[in-house]
Amino acid sequence: MLSYDFFLDLAIILLSTKIFGLLTRKVQMPQVVGALLAGVLLGPTFLNVLQETEFIDKMAELGVIMLMFTAGMETDIKELKQTGKASFIIAAFGVGIPLIGGFLAAAVFSGNIASMSKLELLQIFYRGHLNGHISEYNRRDTSGNGKAKNKVRNSDIGSSCY
Repeated sequence: MLSYDFFLDLAIILLSTKIFGLLTRKVQMPQVVGALLAGVLLGPTFLNVLQETEFIDKMAELGVIMLMFTAGMETDIKELKQTGKASFIIAAFGVGIPLIGGFLAAAVFSGNIASMSKLELLQIFYRGHLNGHISEYNRRDTSGNGKAKNKVRNSDIGSSCY
């Protein structure tokens, strides 16, 4: 028999992210901070209202794809080409620092990186890599037409291409 529990999960996710997003916007913060806060509070880390399911995993992957697509559509290609060197430097630090930090944290907390499984090492890599992409969303220009208008934003968006 089919279960429709995923509709309740989806409703909770949509409502909570919208409410928390509006609350953070009222205090002059990006709405994405509210969405992240909602995820932390309602997820298994804190209140455990939502558990990780295959549906939530697939929706999260789709959300990341849509986020990257939207950011790409809002990018001015001419300005992006002019920021190639800066984009590369941002990408190198934006991925390298979290990656190195993740390995150091793993070494401190696990005692020995060599004893970690391949999955644990892969998770550290992905978290470091995705950390660089998250900043792209936070720096989007939302002042009207949605185009990223200055060199800092285009450099940051360009860094996610590397």
